[in-house]
Amino acid sequence: HPILGYTCRYDGVMRLGPNDPFVREGQLEAGSVVIHERKSAKWLSEWAREGWFLDGEILGQLLLWGPSGCERLFGPLGGLVIDIDTKEKTPKFLRVLVPPNPVTARAHERGIAYQNAEIAMWRATGVYPHRWISCYRYGRKCGLYERCRADTAQEEGSYVQD
Repeated sequence: HPILGYTCRYDGVMRLGPNDPFVREGQLEAGSVVIHERKSAKWLSEWAREGWFLDGEILGQLLLWGPSGCERLFGPLGGLVIDIDTKEKTPKFLRVLVPPNPVTARAHERGIAYQNAEIAMWRATGVYPHRWISCYRYGRKCGLYERCRADTAQEEGSYVQD
């Protein structure tokens, strides 16, 4: 991004053919350019079906389509197609279309700017607050969990992992 300085990676960029389900259902026109992502999920939870519309990675990819030069190279973006495979004993498959939404993309951009300002403040003050929500992710403890629990990280003035 030219102002915020972040980048992203696309799994693929493709044009939809006339037999694509999103074209047959009238959601997009044949020839529409879409970003293609492949994801996996433990099971088809509500998050796996609906969470992509507010997912930071997806919003970032939509946000950077123009500034990255992709719009100049491929044309206007019709949306982002996410193919989801489950990890169940009998795998299931779901295809989700996330259309570009300038409102949520701009909100995401403002959130990134806010977070960058917050990080700059932490660096300036040397105080890094606990983010308790991040202590456990994907069923595992953060690498700093024991330090935070013993509060040794606060004594050292940092919660940043070495």
